[in-house]
Amino acid sequence: MAMSGVRSSDLGLLAAGLVVFAWSAWHPVDYFIWFLEVVPAIVGTLVLIAIYPRFKFTDLVYVLVRLRVFASKFYAVPASPPSGP
Repeated sequence: MAMSGVRSSDLGLLAAGLVVFAWSAWHPVDYFIWFLEVVPAIVGTLVLIAIYPRFKFTDLVYVLVRLRVFASKFYAVPASPPSGP
């Protein structure tokens, strides 16, 4: 049951984000680095939820926040090849 004034697409994006978040936490290269990389997405999600009643952004904004969590699974700092000679 959707809350009053909440679009079902927004609830779907939130649910998809939680699934991606759980998936990104599955065997990361380093849990501490993973945590540091997803903290901005967690904070951003909480801010977007807090201001949702006053400011509703486009789906693109919500998808980009979700992609940040997704990217942390593949682009962790310890997984990067060493640079330089």
